[in-house]
Amino acid sequence: MLGRVLVRFPARLPRSLLQPKHGLNPNSPILLPIRTYATPGRPKSVVGEPSRPVKRNVKKSAAKPRDGSSAAEKKVASKKRTTIRGKTPEQIAAIEQKRAATKEALAKRKAAQRAAGKASRDKEKLQELKKTALDPPKQRAAGNAYITFFAEKARGHLASENDKLTERAKAIAAEWKNISAADREHYNHLTHTKNEEQQATFKRWIESYTPDQIRKANEARAQLRKKLPSQKNKWAKISDERVPKKPANSFALFNTNRQSSGDFQGIKLGEAAKLIAQEWKALSSSEKEKYDRIYKDDFQRYFTEYSTVFGHPPSAVGTAEATAAA
Repeated sequence: MLGRVLVRFPARLPRSLLQPKHGLNPNSPILLPIRTYATPGRPKSVVGEPSRPVKRNVKKSAAKPRDGSSAAEKKVASKKRTTIRGKTPEQIAAIEQKRAATKEALAKRKAAQRAAGKASRDKEKLQELKKTALDPPKQRAAGNAYITFFAEKARGHLASENDKLTERAKAIAAEWKNISAADREHYNHLTHTKNEEQQATFKRWIESYTPDQIRKANEARAQLRKKLPSQKNKWAKISDERVPKKPANSFALFNTNRQSSGDFQGIKLGEAAKLIAQEWKALSSSEKEKYDRIYKDDFQRYFTEYSTVFGHPPSAVGTAEATAAA
């Protein structure tokens, strides 16, 4: 490749060159050639555009560990010392004690705030459970004719100093023994009527909710019984006749069959249960097959009824069992 030749005009010419030689004109300019080296040229497509910067990886020096010797670190340390500089040891101890007490008080305040927040959330959760659990009408235990008779005779009675309640109860009991058959039939009729009215009221209340709402109410009541052990009776399970009866498994069917056979009369319940369990283990597969078939048929009944009442299968496990039963 041919090199480029530059022409440079000297700033000052030598005196010898100013003198004319060989008939040269002293006023004519003199050009001195300078040899240069070749460099690669840029493509025409990028002529006029700025050159791209060359990126070079510069290795950064490792960060030096902080030892407190730098000016910035000394300045921070001096600021920290200004709070206790010039104090006596007793004053320094008092300052440190005050700081510790402040820190402890702050921690206690934060803990109290967290506890208050948790208590508030628990209270809200409890209110939601109580709302979901519903409030059925109160049901009194089914009475009998004597209870109805006693309530009627004791109604409006005020015990005085000379007439104690126990003596009044004895008098009512003696009167009950001497009533006629017609009067006894009257109180029996009143008792049955009252029980039927109570059951009808409860049934109307149950039917005012869907079976799924009653199911969710019973789930909420189960949680309330755990959270409020002293109120277990208040949150008892709500009985809903619309819910299909769950099927008994094969062993439960065998156990019921053996208990009703009369072979275990006079035997304690625990001992009878052990004997029945041993008998079940001794049965052959063909003998157990009868109870398995009864269980599968009953489970298919339960699966169909549950799906009709609630609009969905009992559970994922129930779906698998229903498929196996089919």
